[in-house]
Amino acid sequence: MAEGNWVLVRTQPAREQLAVRHVHRVGQQCYLPTFWDGKLKRKFVLFASYLFVLIRDGHFSWLNSLPGIVNVVHFGEQPAYVPTPVIKSLQSRENANGNVVLPSQEELAPGDRVRLLAGPFAHHVGVFQGMTTHERICVLLRFLSEYTPVYLERAAVERV
Repeated sequence: MAEGNWVLVRTQPAREQLAVRHVHRVGQQCYLPTFWDGKLKRKFVLFASYLFVLIRDGHFSWLNSLPGIVNVVHFGEQPAYVPTPVIKSLQSRENANGNVVLPSQEELAPGDRVRLLAGPFAHHVGVFQGMTTHERICVLLRFLSEYTPVYLERAAVERV
């Protein structure tokens, strides 16, 4: 990988590929991570309307004039620099097709038996009740002959 700083660039909605073509056309390097949605059977951009561009000389104002690009993202006066290890980490998760492999998001259905993985109830088995707001799930655990709802993060359970 070439030396320089990666910056976060905002693109026009659904125009990421156009922006990538124009960044490459001017001889610069960029990275647009994608993932494969097995349910919909198609590739999606991992961070919709964003891509990473490698800036070698510290100048990036030229990016704002390229088709498909809205602007370089800034935090105050500073551009949003992305550490190289973050880019390398994303690239290391790519499969042979160039798609980032995301952690498994196994779907649960109400009534599925699940095992708690951590916390005071680790290894207990309960019944998945459903999703709640804020990406949490409800699991019914049996205590003293009664089912009690427990609210957890999705990652805290596995299907039995």
